Amino acid sequence: MTKKRVLVVEYEPKSLERIVNLIPKDLYEVDTAKDGAAALEVFDQFHPDLVLLRTMLPKKHGFQVCQEMVERSGSKPVPVVMHCSIYKSRKYKSDAMKIYGAADYLEDPVEEDVLRETLDRYLAPRPVAAPPPPPPAAAKPEPPKPAAPAPVSMGQGSFDIDKALEDTLSGLRVGMKRGAGKPAA
Repeated sequence: MTKKRVLVVEYEPKSLERIVNLIPKDLYEVDTAKDGAAALEVFDQFHPDLVLLRTMLPKKHGFQVCQEMVERSGSKPVPVVMHCSIYKSRKYKSDAMKIYGAADYLEDPVEEDVLRETLDRYLAPRPVAAPPPPPPAAAKPEPPKPAAPAPVSMGQGSFDIDKALEDTLSGLRVGMKRGAGKPAA
């Protein structure tokens, strides 16, 4: 099985080392970049399956880098997961996802279980769902037979809708007797 590729973009050396060490090397191939401009170069050469991107970066801001990576992904979208210790409100998460196209937004420090869950969510192989089995063959109940329509009461006497329809289709007006030009009394 081919390893999935993860690009980690982080400018702080200790944070970069920590995140890289949390990613299981037996499952993922990892490359790194330390600023926004380098991140875009590595993105184009490495062709990652997922990007872990710091929002605050030198040379080019992480939000701008995210937007460019999403645009460059083309028909095969690459999930860009942003993370930051400064921008922690829901507004930043919402903006990162809606405006810049980030797949997710995490708060620093990213914990090991959160990172593993994120990697699994975006990179774990998805089992192909088998089509549902056909329903068991059972005798289909016969549809109910339509009952003869009952005459509809309209005050005086009764009104036969079938008779009225037949008369209408034969050219008679409703309420007239056959062969008479005057309304029925």
